[in-house]
Amino acid sequence: MMKLKVLVVEDDEATLEHLSALLEKEGYEVLQAATGPDGLQKIEADLPDIVVSDLRLPGCTGLDILESIRGKGNSVPVILVTAFGEVDTALRAIRLGALDYIKKPIEVDDLLVSLGRAKEVVIKNRQLDEFPALLLVEDDAASRASLARALRRDDYLVVEAVDGEQAVSLFQERKFDVVLLDLKMPRKDGLTAFEEMRGISDDFEAIILTGWGDEAAAIKALRLGAFGFSKKPIDLEELLMNIEKALRKRSADRALRFRVREISLAHQIIAQLVSNENIVVDVSRQVLENACNQAASVLNVLSDGVVILDNQQVVFANDAVKKQCKAPMVELDERLTNALADGDQRLKETLGDLLDTPAGTVKQFETASKRITMTMAIVLRDGQRERFAVIISAAKNA
Repeated sequence: MMKLKVLVVEDDEATLEHLSALLEKEGYEVLQAATGPDGLQKIEADLPDIVVSDLRLPGCTGLDILESIRGKGNSVPVILVTAFGEVDTALRAIRLGALDYIKKPIEVDDLLVSLGRAKEVVIKNRQLDEFPALLLVEDDAASRASLARALRRDDYLVVEAVDGEQAVSLFQERKFDVVLLDLKMPRKDGLTAFEEMRGISDDFEAIILTGWGDEAAAIKALRLGAFGFSKKPIDLEELLMNIEKALRKRSADRALRFRVREISLAHQIIAQLVSNENIVVDVSRQVLENACNQAASVLNVLSDGVVILDNQQVVFANDAVKKQCKAPMVELDERLTNALADGDQRLKETLGDLLDTPAGTVKQFETASKRITMTMAIVLRDGQRERFAVIISAAKNA
C-alpha cells in the first residue's frame, strides 16, 4: 500500500522535527509547515491524507486551518495539538469536525492512538487495502530466504534480519505488525531481542520460531507477551494461520484503544455541553455538515442516548437511541419519550420550558432508571441564528 501523507503544521522547530521523526517511523510520508499560511498553501497544492496542526500558529490558528479544509468539503482527518488550558478550544474544534486533539508535552501513545484513528478513517473512506509488515529474524540464510519468499506470495511486506541485534535496530527505525523471531542466533539471541523490542513498543505481536530444546525459552517468551510459537521445521500453513490470528488480535487491540478514546471524547464533549456555558457555534453550512458527521461518529460509541432537536423535530439521534426505537425518528413522540425517559412526560414539559431559556441553560430530572440532562445550543449558520435542544439520557447505575 502507498504511504499515507501527513502534513505537520508546527512553529516550534524541535517539536516539528520530533513529530516528523515519529511519523516517519510509523510509515507515513511527512510534509512540514512552520506557519498557518504555509500549512494552508501546502494543503492547497497537495492535499494530504491527514493533518496534524498546532492550535496556536503564526499567521492563522489550527482552527482556521480546520475551517478552511471543511469549508471546501474535504473530509481529511485533522488532529490538533494543544497546550495547557486549551482543551475547551480543542473540544470546540472536535464539534466543528476535528478528529482528535493531543496535549503538549506530546505522549507517544496518545499520538499513535490519534494517528491510528485517522488512518482507520482514511482507509475506510478510500477503501484502501492494508499490507501488514512482518519482520523475519532468522540467522540461517537458506531458511530465511525460503520463508520470506513464501510470505511475500501471500502479500505480506517482509523485512529480513540476520540476528537479534539487526532486528532491534530495524525495529527502532520502522513499524512492524508481527515479528517472526528465531531464538538461537549469534550476537543477540531472540529472547533478548524480544525483550528490547517490548521496551520500545508494545504495538506488535511476536511469533517465536523454535527448534528442538528451545521449549523453556519459548515458554518464557510467551510469559513476556509473545503471541505464540511455531516449531522447526516450519509448517508453512500452520505459520500462516498463526500470523493471521496474530494480526486479528493486533487489529482488535488497536480498535479497542480507538473506541476507548472516542468514548472519552464523547464524555468530554457532553460535559462541556452541560457546563452551563453559553454555547454558540458560528460556522458555514458546509463546515456544519462536516462537523455533524464527525460528531456522529464520536457520539455513536456511547451507551448513553443522545438526541438533538430543532423545536420538536429530531435532527440527530445516536445509535444507542436508534437501537431502542427500531424505526426512523421524526419528532419527540411517545416512542422516543419511552426510549429516553421511560415514557415520563416531564421530558416534553422540560423541553417546552427549555425553549424559552438562554443558550447554555441546563435542566435535569430522573426517572426510575434514567438520568436526563437537557441544554440549549445556538448555531449561527450562514448568518442565521438557530437554536437546538440537546438531550442526554444516561442509565442511573452507569
